[in-house]
Amino acid sequence: MNREGKEETQHLLRKSERNANKSWFYSNRKDEVQWHTEEASVAVDRFKTDLSSGLNVAEVEKRRSKYGQNVLPQEPPPSVFKMLLKQITDFMVLILLVAAILSFVLQDWVEGGVIMAVVVANVVIGFAEEYKAEKTMQQLKELTVPTATVIRQGERDVVEATQLVPGDIVLLEEGSLVPADLRMAETANMQAIEAVLTGESVPVEKSTQPIEDSNSPLGDRTNMAYMSTAVAKGHGTGIVVATGRGTEVQPGRGRPPDPGGGGES
Repeated sequence: MNREGKEETQHLLRKSERNANKSWFYSNRKDEVQWHTEEASVAVDRFKTDLSSGLNVAEVEKRRSKYGQNVLPQEPPPSVFKMLLKQITDFMVLILLVAAILSFVLQDWVEGGVIMAVVVANVVIGFAEEYKAEKTMQQLKELTVPTATVIRQGERDVVEATQLVPGDIVLLEEGSLVPADLRMAETANMQAIEAVLTGESVPVEKSTQPIEDSNSPLGDRTNMAYMSTAVAKGHGTGIVVATGRGTEVQPGRGRPPDPGGGGES
């Protein structure tokens, strides 16, 4: 490869690294914008979106490439070895094992054998039940794909929640699960259950008015709807301001910075 070719290759590698760092930066930096203190129109302007028409398909794809999918990190399912170890180290099983060992030490082979048989039976049954339950949970996760009702290109559409991007316009109604962190722009008798975040099971009345205190608790940010909470009553429209790892429901999250134009590349 000649000198010009090497320089071009290095330039492309540096550019790719900058883009990767930019994407990581979005996902991990603490948000500079406290959306609950701002008018909803600020989120509309910052993300270059529109409440009536939403984003167009090209812009959605552009932002998805930049910000990634709207998913939370998932813990891998436990291995067979871990499930088996969990059963063996169960408190009652350990007591039975000690009893069996004492019986063998005292040369009471019959009693020791019976206790060991009980231990093996308990471990096998417990392991089988847990293994079956884990398989069922994995199958349910694969079958259940959360969806969100959005406005894109002026049309109402239902999409997979994982495909949401900052700036999407999301429609919520009674029974909806909130698919991302939203700054509410419109509400009508809307109440949300936020126990997953606050521990409070009493529904919270939602509004669109800004909150003056930038450090107010999540439960007091009545103009926000947070990912994984549920709409108990009414309906509303919100602007996606954070997705995936940037949401409040994600421990140790990294909030997105001021988008400065949303679709900027």
